[in-house]
Amino acid sequence: SKIQPLKQEFLVKAEDIDSKLDANHSMQILDADSSQEEAINAAKAGQSFVIQGPPGTGKSQTIANIIAESLAQNKKILFVSEKKSALEVVVNRLKESKLDLFCLELHNSQKKKSEIIHKLKTSVDEIKALAMDSQRPVFIDDINKVKKQIQSGIDELHKIREPISKSLYEI
Repeated sequence: SKIQPLKQEFLVKAEDIDSKLDANHSMQILDADSSQEEAINAAKAGQSFVIQGPPGTGKSQTIANIIAESLAQNKKILFVSEKKSALEVVVNRLKESKLDLFCLELHNSQKKKSEIIHKLKTSVDEIKALAMDSQRPVFIDDINKVKKQIQSGIDELHKIREPISKSLYEI
């Protein structure tokens, strides 16, 4: 995936993601590499951008994460695509995390009005039940701890050593 940002000041660079972003503030539902993290965090900051890339580069995965983050910010999302298959891939990724409760699929013109109303009612009821059960995962603190340990190791690797004025990485 490739990100083309419009406002650079909101963008957290890939190399700064582990040190600047706290896992407590992440609502991602799928794994993401550093370029995907850049796009997700740009979206969280309200930035407009284009994600492009060949098949299999994680575009739908990134979009699903952006939708999850946007839902956590109480935003409404309109996801459209020229290809129905692209919509289905993203919806399937959301279904894996039960976020399809927040989806109202309108690309099927065969749906009856009563089916749409039933889906809305069912989603509202399920969301209310889910809200009662949800708790903050305890492993988030572990993630932050491991991120700090890894970053510390990286910092040590690149630290300039005297009297040779080189880092272990350079050596």
